[in-house]
Amino acid sequence: MTTSENKSLYADGIGKIRSENGVIKIDLVMINDHPSKEGEQSRKIPETISTLVFSPEGFKQATKTMRKMRKSLKKNQPANPKQEG
Repeated sequence: MTTSENKSLYADGIGKIRSENGVIKIDLVMINDHPSKEGEQSRKIPETISTLVFSPEGFKQATKTMRKMRKSLKKNQPANPKQEG
């Protein structure tokens, strides 16, 4: 991919992560409201919008980078005793 083809992609989160044929695949998901029966609350359902494909080495590097970002976020946010992980 060349620089001129790069696009930003918004995702609400990660769906499935799997290993197939020597690569790691991560599904990016968008959470969408789906109408329910009348009088019921709508359901939030994750839908895959794109898939990231990493080499094993690329996956290791990506998780290392995400851990650094997580540390930074935890350091800059007030403590929340209800928050897990």
